[in-house]
This record gives sequence, structure tokens and C-alpha cells, in this order.
Amino acid sequence: LRKIFRVSVSYTHLDVYKRQTQQSTDSMDSSFAEVVGLIEQARQRAYQAVNSELVGLYWRIGEYISAKLAAAVWGEGVVDSLAQHLARTMPGQRGFTRRNLFRMRQFYEAYSSADKRVTALLTQLPWTHNLIILTQSKRPEEREFYLRLAVQEKWTSRELERQYSLGAFARAVLSLSLIHI
Repeated sequence: LRKIFRVSVSYTHLDVYKRQTQQSTDSMDSSFAEVVGLIEQARQRAYQAVNSELVGLYWRIGEYISAKLAAAVWGEGVVDSLAQHLARTMPGQRGFTRRNLFRMRQFYEAYSSADKRVTALLTQLPWTHNLIILTQSKRPEEREFYLRLAVQEKWTSRELERQYSLGAFARAVLSLSLIHI
């Protein structure tokens, strides 16, 4: 009987120890969660800063190309030469193909006369989102609609494409016209 009592007491002590250890681990995990949160927030801010800078760079490149082509300083063939030059002088640097350089020009020209509030939205979205909006929108109002919603709702590129396929802009315009009847 003593032996059984001794074994059960030692199990009880072991259970208490395990509970205390688990509680202190849970307490540490919850206090560490705050640090993990700080790291995640900093990572998100850094990602946003990089995206903003890239979109700003693409804007400036588009502006530069647009100005050169408009002033007839360059012909369209010079953009090919620029793409080749960038590939040669900056090996491993991606995203500066002929096609992308023309997209940067198109991006600049589509938004250069837009309202400042609209252009401020551009840097809040990644380049992929901007390309989706640029290539799939038919009118400036439609571009602004998707820009605002993508920023406000924090849509992924897949969700943005889904909203296009569902015709979110057309539905919104239709519902507004029905309200005003």
C-alpha cells in the first residue's frame, strides 16, 4: 500500500510540475507573441515600402520613355535597345524587358492626367495589381473604382481578377443607375 501511495504521490507531483511548466510556457508564448507581431508588422511595412518604391520607379521610367517618344527623340526601336542595354549592364535584374518598358509607359500615360488622389493609390498596390487594373479596365472611372476597392479591401491579385470576372464595376454602375430611376 505504501508503495502504491508513494507512486501516486510522485505522479501527483509530476502532474503539478507539468501543469506549472505548461502555464509558464503558455505565459512566455503569449508574451513572445507580441514580439512576433512586431516583427510581422515591420516586415509588412518593409514590403509596402519596397512596393511603393518600385511603382514609383516604374512611373518615372514610363514618364521618361513617354517624353522621349513624344518629343520624337526616340523611335519605338530605341525601347528595344534600352531593354537590351539594361539586360547587358544589369545582369540578373528582372522586369525590364521591352514588353515591361512599354507597360511602364502605358502606366504613366494612363494615370498622368488623373486626379492626385487616384495617383496616390497607385503606390499602395503592388505592380501586379496595377497591371491587372491597367490592362483590364476600359475607362478611367473603372480603373479608379478597382484601385479604390483593391486598396480598401486589401484584395490579393487573384481576388482582383475574380472581381473583374464577376463584373463588379458594371454591377456597381447598374445598381447606381437603378437607384436614380
